[in-house]
Amino acid sequence: TKPPFLDGRIVFTKQAEPVLPLKDPTSDMAIISRKGSALVRTVHEKQSMNKSRQRFWELAGSKLGDILGVEKTAEQ
Repeated sequence: TKPPFLDGRIVFTKQAEPVLPLKDPTSDMAIISRKGSALVRTVHEKQSMNKSRQRFWELAGSKLGDILGVEKTAEQ
């Protein structure tokens, strides 16, 4: 026994031929996705710059902080 949609007696669509898949011979979408978004890249760069700038002034716990005699606080 076959389900009614496989019998072929009832037509469920107005389109007779199958839809062909989209082919990208130059693979533009793959190249663009591999490069990534410029906006995301700049946001990540800014965040990493801010983190490194903030850590630059935190001398406690570093070798330079040990030389200068900076004590670690309870927060760190």
